[in-house]
Amino acid sequence: MINRLLVICPEFNQEYTVYQPWKQIIEVSKKIQSKGIKIAIGTNATTDSQVQGIDIISFTDKKLRQLKNNSIKKILEFNPDVILWIGNPLSGYYLKKLNLNSIPIILYISTIPFSKNEIKNFKITELHKLGFLNLLTSFSPFNNILKNLNDKNISGIIVPNNTIKERLIDEGIMKEKIFTAPLCFEPEKDLISSNLEKINSSNFTLCYLGPVYSIRGVDFLLDVIELFKKNKIRLKLKFLLRTTDTDKDHQLLVAKCKKRNIQEFLEIRSGILDRSSLFTEISNSDIVVIPTKFVWNEPPLAILESMYLGKLVITSNVCGLPELIANHGYALDLKPELFFDIIQNFINDDNSLEKIASKGQDFVNSLPDWDFFADWLLTHLTDFQLKNKQ
Repeated sequence: MINRLLVICPEFNQEYTVYQPWKQIIEVSKKIQSKGIKIAIGTNATTDSQVQGIDIISFTDKKLRQLKNNSIKKILEFNPDVILWIGNPLSGYYLKKLNLNSIPIILYISTIPFSKNEIKNFKITELHKLGFLNLLTSFSPFNNILKNLNDKNISGIIVPNNTIKERLIDEGIMKEKIFTAPLCFEPEKDLISSNLEKINSSNFTLCYLGPVYSIRGVDFLLDVIELFKKNKIRLKLKFLLRTTDTDKDHQLLVAKCKKRNIQEFLEIRSGILDRSSLFTEISNSDIVVIPTKFVWNEPPLAILESMYLGKLVITSNVCGLPELIANHGYALDLKPELFFDIIQNFINDDNSLEKIASKGQDFVNSLPDWDFFADWLLTHLTDFQLKNKQ
């Protein structure tokens, strides 16, 4: 039985709790705490004693890979029954060297090794942004480092979808060690109270939310808009530029638009919008387009929230996005012509757009809540704990 649970989560702090995987971590932690279990989150990104009522163990390590003795001491003082470690496919290399007095470690992996087809989506100038190790381990023999996930120091692995599970198995990770967590969603108060009705507009409106990086598909999306300009089809791209470096990133985006002469097609909102304003902006759009070339943490919260608001989502067919979108959206090859054709069809057919968008909304509304996820997680963590004692 689990009485004390430690979640080790890099970069966790209050600011990041609106993004994945930190959103999921804080919500599930609150549910677990409500069941009478002592829980703490270990992080290197805040010195606060608590975040939203959850105790924080603050580490000084720059990277939560090979922990310093002081951090190990803090873990042993908390004396958890189980550690849920939020990591990545390379975590096995570091965790196999960690000595924590046989405390079972369950690794949560919400990223995925690159496939050869995904790497082809990147320009040479973008590859450095992927991280040298992440890129290198996509090729043999360097991908053998992933087999460290089979080490006995890792009692089990939890992943958010079957796409990650299958790819890990293909890399030689033991199938019986990997469990797929249920997809859950629970709308926050600002999302529930958002205005779900689109304000009438003469222009068909697309919405993109995210940073200005080309790795997130920004240049690709602007190429799609350029096709609409060439075909003399009017529409608007609402660009919700999530950035803390507002002026610099805004200027970069404007320069990209000027290069294509499509400034009149864009409406740019720069900076980190409050949640209510963000949901209103999404609601006042027809389609949400997220043509990212890679997903850092799955499932992307922006996609689930957009579907909850009744918006059709068009995204790329990378990582676990096709599995998430299924038959209630579009996960396409990163070819501008494909995105152009799909969007043009919906401009001409409102009924089809509403029909598919409502499927996505029904899908999200059918998902279990954080309480369900907490129960599932505790059941599996307990199973891992018992197997570790055998």
